[in-house]
Amino acid sequence: MFCLLCQKYKKMPFGRPKWNTAPCVRMREGSVKEHEEWESHKDALHRDNESILLQDIREASNPPVSLSAMEKAFASLYFLVQRRIAHTSNFEPLLDLLTFLGLKVKEQIRVAKNATYTSDKTVQEMLYVMSEVLEGDTVEELTESDHFSLMFDESSDCTNAEQLALHARYLSSDGNLQVKFLKIVDVLQPEIDAIARAAESGDVDANEAGIISLNAEVITKRVMEYAENAGIDMKKMRGVGTDGASVMTGRRSGVVKRLKDGVPCLIGIHCTAHRLNLASSQAAKCVKDVEQFESILRQLFDFFNNSNVRTAGFLAVQGILLPEKEGGGKSNTPGKLLEPSTTRWLSIGNSVERVKRAYQELIVTLQREGTERADARALGLNRLITTYKFTATMLLLCDVLPHINALSKAFQTQGSDYTVVKELVTATITTLKSMKETDGVNLARLPEFLLISKPSQNPASATHFSNNIRGSYIDALTTNLQNRFESEDVEGMSLLLSLFKPSAFQSLPVGDLPGYGNGIVTAAHGFFEATGVLGTLDEVQQEWQSLKHYIVQVAGISGTDIIQRLCTRPPLQVMYPNFSELAKILRVIPTNTADPERTFSQMKIIKTKIRNRMVGETLDAILRIVIEGPPLDEFPVRRAVQLWARKKNRRLTHC
Repeated sequence: MFCLLCQKYKKMPFGRPKWNTAPCVRMREGSVKEHEEWESHKDALHRDNESILLQDIREASNPPVSLSAMEKAFASLYFLVQRRIAHTSNFEPLLDLLTFLGLKVKEQIRVAKNATYTSDKTVQEMLYVMSEVLEGDTVEELTESDHFSLMFDESSDCTNAEQLALHARYLSSDGNLQVKFLKIVDVLQPEIDAIARAAESGDVDANEAGIISLNAEVITKRVMEYAENAGIDMKKMRGVGTDGASVMTGRRSGVVKRLKDGVPCLIGIHCTAHRLNLASSQAAKCVKDVEQFESILRQLFDFFNNSNVRTAGFLAVQGILLPEKEGGGKSNTPGKLLEPSTTRWLSIGNSVERVKRAYQELIVTLQREGTERADARALGLNRLITTYKFTATMLLLCDVLPHINALSKAFQTQGSDYTVVKELVTATITTLKSMKETDGVNLARLPEFLLISKPSQNPASATHFSNNIRGSYIDALTTNLQNRFESEDVEGMSLLLSLFKPSAFQSLPVGDLPGYGNGIVTAAHGFFEATGVLGTLDEVQQEWQSLKHYIVQVAGISGTDIIQRLCTRPPLQVMYPNFSELAKILRVIPTNTADPERTFSQMKIIKTKIRNRMVGETLDAILRIVIEGPPLDEFPVRRAVQLWARKKNRRLTHC
């Protein structure tokens, strides 16, 4: 046994090291009581009491902090954080700038030598309080909602730490959809800490510790831990949106399956934007010539991206050959080539479009690089891009991919719902099929581009493109779209979509209307009965009979419109309470995981190699302010200051 007070004040009873540097080995109560009576121990106890008293007197004697000055300081910090500027190193310089401009904020918050309120520790406390205010508002809204869904995805930061981004989709008190950032969690750090603690305590040998892996069990544990700490009732969860990875959607032990074990009526959704990207990339792999075209695109990008000199020459050629914009200003040049990536949404389409816009300048640049610098790679690329096959494929993709990109952007919107997914996909498929026989606006310009590329005259090239590239690629693309979107076979989702599809029964004869959809209503009641928000089956069936007639009477109403009305209009909620709840459930089901992806984009801007020591709590707080923080004039600064003051009983004055 050791005595902490004797160690703190370096007391050694009778000049012996026992109780200080050497332990007392007599594990008896009498030994402790005997030590307490020694004068050296009493002196250490007296000095410790004096130290505590002096600290209390010092804190009590500090003058109060100006509330208005602290509000200005908090606003200054909020300004830095929301613009992703390093806050700890720039907070005090920003206050110095305010002093230079005549605002004595720094002087007003520096109330004593030991209370300057500009230290890194204080700045971090202020940051966490502002984040806590925003998180508290979000969680309060979320817990008041009867239905919500989660969207999450994982990615690694610049230090190779696996981060899990959590977002929620729920309805506010007025029935409008809200999509909010909840938290970013270092998935594996708690596992690392647990093993370290076990090894330190001797419960497990460090060499025998289990291998840490990012599996479904760990991800589920982090999600459930956050929900428990935030006071979120997981029984109200109706949907989960993921990127479709096996660790998320595995039927036996995926994250969705584990969550569904606790919430049987949970609906797992594979992000529509991810599915669309998979359909597009797999269609390209089905057609060898299109796959080769994408390979050439990457070679072109690498050729210029790896050399500043080549890029400068390419831009110079553009500046010479392309006319200036009307009215002067910068020349209307396409700019650098864009990187084509099968994993980055929209990148292939944007890359092809950029090559098309700078096609002539690209050929001139490659010819110049090949002849003047004797660059064999440039000559080889020039031969590849001046063939009939490359030119025609480029124009075909410029016609096809904008429709895929537009569909992807529609899926990524926060307010999207599943009632429009199938309609948009069907319209896109119809448009693509029409291009098999009819040239698009770009392919119609093929003769013009052939005059630029001047390929060798070979009639077989046009036949090969028409038979083996154009038709095959469009067929492969439409088939992939149909396979991934034509039928929504997720249990529960198909039932909801069938109920809120007015076009299915608005044209029915009056005599057929009473019997329509009764079986679907029975199945939907059985699936969602566990939510506890629906009445009896008879009550739901009675509402269904009335709701069908209401929908038929409102000419031209869409599924999205009827869902929005049932979620936001009190008279309809009173008339159709059960279907209002079903509409709310469908409204909160996520269609995509674009929000977690955007969070990771922000994370990579915030946590860089320069700021690589940023801890998880700080990253979470900054992301919350950047993503969810309102404009500075709308942020509740005073509430944040008052919360900060209460955490350490800081005294504030309104002067």
